[in-house]
Amino acid sequence: MEISEIKNLVENQFKRLAPNDEFIDAVIKPGEDWEGDKILNIIIVYDTKKREKLLGSRQTMALRRELHSRLRKSEEARFPIIGFVVKSEARELSLAS
Repeated sequence: MEISEIKNLVENQFKRLAPNDEFIDAVIKPGEDWEGDKILNIIIVYDTKKREKLLGSRQTMALRRELHSRLRKSEEARFPIIGFVVKSEARELSLAS
């Protein structure tokens, strides 16, 4: 799959599974793990819309499961490593403007 297709998939699934939060961006970088296997480093940048509480473990696990499943169905061979960062932290990490 192309990176733009993966980004659209990530955005759509985030909006579906975390409707109370705002999707900002998905930073996707292909790479290799320590054994040389192809991976996709995916960092989802989101905003809590002024709430103090971040995404819960159920939401993050559901997003991970759904993304893994959909990528496999699309015959994407690279294994996704998925992380989550709130907008304010993304600026500090230079992941979002």
